[in-house]
Amino acid sequence: GFHFDEDYNQFEISELDFSHYNDPEKAASVWVQNQFNNTLSLTREDLPFEQFLLRLSDTEHWFFNRYHHLITDGYGFTIWAQYIAEKYTSLLKNDAAVFSYPSYKEEAIKSFDYRSSQDYDKERKYWNHKIERIPQKLLPKRHATVNEDGKRSGKHSVFLNKQQREFL
Repeated sequence: GFHFDEDYNQFEISELDFSHYNDPEKAASVWVQNQFNNTLSLTREDLPFEQFLLRLSDTEHWFFNRYHHLITDGYGFTIWAQYIAEKYTSLLKNDAAVFSYPSYKEEAIKSFDYRSSQDYDKERKYWNHKIERIPQKLLPKRHATVNEDGKRSGKHSVFLNKQQREFL
């Protein structure tokens, strides 16, 4: 079953200020890694995600976000990141574009209903037959750490220069 907080309307994002550190980027990076080393609590009181705006200076902010896999996957995260990038670009251009993001509740109900459908059962049987054993991982995790609970977690950051970003 599902639990939805019908009164939930808007999420207020908190800003964390790292600008007063001698090395704001290092301090923020340490904080980010520590967040990824901790598990998200799954209770009705706690949200299954985190979002923070990290202030490094007057002209540089990082947007930190992490989500429990129960509410998104790589594909969903990609859609969300594209939405944020388009909205941010629109705000910079001041073009007054109207944005609508798919309703999580509607998508969750649709997904829940699909799992009890004949189409789902047909696809499940197809993939169980197609992939009888799980293939070996193509890429090993090189940048993983082990947190205090013995769980593996990690991140790898690659910073691109302006020419590389424009190329991509």
